[in-house]
Amino acid sequence: MSIGVAAHIHAASEGGPRYEKFMSPEQRAHISNGIWLCQSCSKLIDVDPARYTVGVLKNWKKQAEAEALAQIEAGRILQTRVTQLTETVEHDEKLDLDIAGDYFVAAASDIRNAAARMALALHEDRPVRVLCNYPEFDKIKPIDDGSVPGAFDSVKLAAYRKEKAAKGRRIAAAIELAFSKACFEPWSLYLQDLDDWYLLLQGIPRAFTADRTTGTVEKLAVWRTDEPAIQTSIRLTEAEVRDVLATTGLAKMDYLAFGAGWRSPDELSKNLILDKVIPNILRALTTSEIGRRPELSQIVNLPSWHIGRD
Repeated sequence: MSIGVAAHIHAASEGGPRYEKFMSPEQRAHISNGIWLCQSCSKLIDVDPARYTVGVLKNWKKQAEAEALAQIEAGRILQTRVTQLTETVEHDEKLDLDIAGDYFVAAASDIRNAAARMALALHEDRPVRVLCNYPEFDKIKPIDDGSVPGAFDSVKLAAYRKEKAAKGRRIAAAIELAFSKACFEPWSLYLQDLDDWYLLLQGIPRAFTADRTTGTVEKLAVWRTDEPAIQTSIRLTEAEVRDVLATTGLAKMDYLAFGAGWRSPDELSKNLILDKVIPNILRALTTSEIGRRPELSQIVNLPSWHIGRD
């Protein structure tokens, strides 16, 4: 049984809700001016056009289409991209990852293998468990005699290790969240092969660092206005700024005004989404209780977020 109805965004005739006099009859009849709604909502948007504006309806449509496509793609992508790993990757869902500073120290091939193992665990519906280690701990020895200014004494070293261990747990939680079904389904369009998984895995530790990225020239705010309201930001290099302008079609960053509904992160390039946007969203989620909410797949859906110059 279907109770769906095709509704107009801009009214089909003069005097109707959201009527645009400059549109041609062909434009009014085009699919781009249509939105599929239930009977109740189709009536609601027409009796209160001041609340249900063109921008609101287009955002509804964009989110619904993205969610539907993600659900369709989710199973197929994992099936076609990851099942070939079954005979070559260990069936061990627990991973130890070594970090120095805020970067993985393992060889690229090892990180790629880790991404493959986690993707396979996701495909086989096995939970991913991650432990982030700091091997540098074993090399640091306390110096208590005061001979080296700024050197670690026993108390400072203990505090340093505690701080790093806490950060390691947050990074591990973000990685586990990234490789969960709740996040994969809305992000499946960006995670279509192991190179994508690898890029995401590499980007997560960097999201937890302070401002150490050399060459950054701009900050880009990433936020939600719907509940739960969350905000984070990413730092862009000159090359990334050019990338943002190219994909959004804007002439300069000043046009990325900080305002709800202006631009969505899914307008950015896939590389920037995987390397910066999603890792920073994960960081924001894992530093709160939001990452445990049952509606997480709706929360992380990129069309529900906005971007603007910070």
